[in-house]
Amino acid sequence: MLCFINLPAIVLEHMHRAKDRSQVAYLLEQQASLKRELTEFTAFLNDKEVEIVQLKSKLQKAVLKGPGASGVDEQVVQELRVEKEQLLKENASLSEEVKALNKQVIQAHEAANKRMSLLMRTVNFLPPLS
Repeated sequence: MLCFINLPAIVLEHMHRAKDRSQVAYLLEQQASLKRELTEFTAFLNDKEVEIVQLKSKLQKAVLKGPGASGVDEQVVQELRVEKEQLLKENASLSEEVKALNKQVIQAHEAANKRMSLLMRTVNFLPPLS
């Protein structure tokens, strides 16, 4: 029996298998790379979720505390409170001064009215000029 070896067919089949193996190897490398990227991305997302939870917690605390939750705001609020107290004292002092001035104006007006009344009575008793 004669056996013919079809060398070109064997070479082509070997090349085809080698090509298939290289494609499979390439796909496996891509799959491994994608798995690494997915792992990295998942870790990144987990970190961001932790940040979000922390920010939500800070926001809830700030909302519960209301205005002046931060140190800077608290300092500004304290400065404004001190200024408000000073202005209230100044306002009270000015109010007292206004009351005193009003009293002086009323007294001066009353004194002027008395003098005017006295002058009018005096003028009425004088004989007409002619």
